This record gives sequence, C-alpha cells and structure tokens, in this order.
Amino acid sequence: MRRISRRLFLSTSSAAAALPLIRTVRLDAQVEPVFRHGVASGDPLADRVMLWTRVSIPTATATASVRWAMARDPKFALIVAHGEQQTGEGRDFTVKVDVGGLEPGTTYYYRFEAARAQSVIGRTRTLPARGVSRIRLGVASCSNYPFGYFNAYAA
Repeated sequence: MRRISRRLFLSTSSAAAALPLIRTVRLDAQVEPVFRHGVASGDPLADRVMLWTRVSIPTATATASVRWAMARDPKFALIVAHGEQQTGEGRDFTVKVDVGGLEPGTTYYYRFEAARAQSVIGRTRTLPARGVSRIRLGVASCSNYPFGYFNAYAA
C-alpha cells in the first residue's frame, strides 16, 4: 500500500478542487447583472427613509436612468411612492433616494429598475413616532478586500 503524505494530499486536492472554480469564474464573468451590488436602506426617521443602490452598466454609457418604487407589500400592489433618478460616472453610478411622506413604525418594500433589469426587493421600516422603550438597529459598511476579509459579515 502506498502512503500519501499530508502535503501531497493537500496539493493534489486543492488543484483538483480549483478546476471547477475556474470554470465557474469564467461563466460568472460573462454575466453582468445590472444590480450586482444589491440594495440598501438606512437613516430611518418616523416619516422617511433613505434607499440606495448602484447600477453596473457598460462603461461606454455616460448616464443611466434608474426607477424606484416603494410599497406596503412585497408584491407591489400598494405602491406608496415612486420616482426616477439619473446617475452617472460622477456618482459612480449610485442612486440615493430620500423617500418622505411615510407612516411611522411601518414596514415597506422597495426595488429599483434600470436597463430592463429589476433589483432584488428590499425591506425597510420607519421609526415609531414615540412611546418606544427599546429600538434595535443594524449597521454595515463596505468591505475593503485588499486589507483583509471581514468575518463579521458571516455572523
């Protein structure tokens, strides 16, 4: 029986495992979704909330028109606010919308549309008007991969 060292096993296993990943990366590189950075909401008040996204479009395009909608239900049957915003290279193709006129302590759903594509549906909530003894907020920031992995995102 031939003995295999741990070093030999790891080097051959990792080479074999990398082949499917290389093919996957190539396939993913061909697909360019418009909303690859997702959507976000934040800075809630009792009557308003900020929405954010970034569109990924061909660099030859100088500007992009992005539509947004906010509804009380995830199927967007009860739309309470909507609009359109231009973005471009000067804004790094990001869109930031301050949606006002909302009800306090209410859950809302939002989405963006651009270049015949639709973003995922996000969920947000306005702050209650008053009478709250406790509130829980989440905080996230952008990663900077050249400076390491951000393991807190896994939690």
